[in-house]
Amino acid sequence: MIVVHAGHRVDAPGRETGLFPVERSGSVYRRLYLLMMELRPQLVVTAAAGGADLLMLRVAEDLFIPRIVALPLPVDDFRRRSVADQGDRWVEAFEHSLACADTLVTTDLSEYDDWWRRGNDLLHDCAIEACGRINGTAADRIVAVVVRSGKCPGSGGTADFAAKAARRGWPIHVVDPLDD
Repeated sequence: MIVVHAGHRVDAPGRETGLFPVERSGSVYRRLYLLMMELRPQLVVTAAAGGADLLMLRVAEDLFIPRIVALPLPVDDFRRRSVADQGDRWVEAFEHSLACADTLVTTDLSEYDDWWRRGNDLLHDCAIEACGRINGTAADRIVAVVVRSGKCPGSGGTADFAAKAARRGWPIHVVDPLDD
């Protein structure tokens, strides 16, 4: 089985909605760890934004699960737009995750206003391609893991990712950063 993942970034300082408070990172890590122990995937596909993505990559590394990091922008641009504003800790985790990834896929979707939405397609495509390499069909070999708050179930990039996974018929596991 392959896990394809997307999730919220940690809240930027001053964010009013509080979708993923940074102090919930440890709890999200533990819940992802337990979920990956239960699922026992052969591979994890995710991006590397500052928050749920980097936590998933750390979980996969800790469990010796191969990782494909798929970025919808060149590395420097992605770091600037999706990691650097979260602080040095997240930048260091980003650099480490890229260095340890089994495969790094990058493209440049910056010409699109919805590059992040198209990035979801990149994640799905990478999972489907990897599935073919391990002799499975996507419908029975791919599971989506989503880290998102129930406060915003229908909008944003993570909701788009989950909706696309649901349309493909993939099972979806949701980890809400605000739950215990």
